[in-house]
Amino acid sequence: MSQQTFYQSIETEGITKTRSLSEGTTLLPNSTEQVCRILELADAYNLRACAPGSRRDPRSCFVLSLAQMNTHIAINELDHIVTVHGGMSLRNLDRHLKTAGFMRRAAPMQLNLSVSEWIATGLIGAETSEVEPLSACLLGLVAVRSDGSKMRCRPAPRKAMGPELWPLFVGTRSKYAVVTEATFAIRFYQNLIRKDFVFETRSDAGQAKAWLRASGLRGSYFLVDASGPGSKLVVYLDEDGPFCHANKAILSEVIKQFNGKASAIGSSVIAPARQNTVDAPYLSEILKHADPKGILG
Repeated sequence: MSQQTFYQSIETEGITKTRSLSEGTTLLPNSTEQVCRILELADAYNLRACAPGSRRDPRSCFVLSLAQMNTHIAINELDHIVTVHGGMSLRNLDRHLKTAGFMRRAAPMQLNLSVSEWIATGLIGAETSEVEPLSACLLGLVAVRSDGSKMRCRPAPRKAMGPELWPLFVGTRSKYAVVTEATFAIRFYQNLIRKDFVFETRSDAGQAKAWLRASGLRGSYFLVDASGPGSKLVVYLDEDGPFCHANKAILSEVIKQFNGKASAIGSSVIAPARQNTVDAPYLSEILKHADPKGILG
């Protein structure tokens, strides 16, 4: 009975609803406000939301999809930032940015993921730095908690004060909140080079990564990929920039130092770090309302 009342309330709110035998009922909000309303009602009726494709009994939960939140994109060419809805795929985001002469500060990987999914799964391929070890490309976001309340982390200079909330969203698979909008740092589009170094173990790849960081490689970032046999250290660097020749000389030393095998393919780079002020409840309040199984588990 509570499910029927819940769906009646959803229809009253004008939120798009579809149904299939495989996934059950799917709700398709088109704004952050509609996501807030859906999760607020779900919390009131003690119902669970799950992500599209999750292995859950469709009779015990509903699917919350951000697929309709895929059109908003605002590129600030002066400050080199882009704000985009969470439902847009990385492939479409990269296409829009390239048309405007820009690119993400991240490797062109997992392009079928949406912006929200990319953040929830750990911003794989994004630049990190010594100053900002989690991510230097994510500058701000809007997220909705399991009770329907909205929180906003605003892009701001690093000297700004405020709690660091990124660990609540990046790589936590929507455990604490669903990201509906994000602001990323971008840079001018240019050709880049990718080099892969294959090692027998992840530990060897990690040592090579640390060695490269200490060697002063400029305009580059690193990713250890252990998805295949052995482990691969992926290095992206500017092919035509001022540090091009020095970078290539440093990379050639990796083979001598670690017995890795290198091969050039082609694609992406980096940028500076910034901090965020927070327009949101305190951290303890966020953790108190966290769903241990994840909002979109």
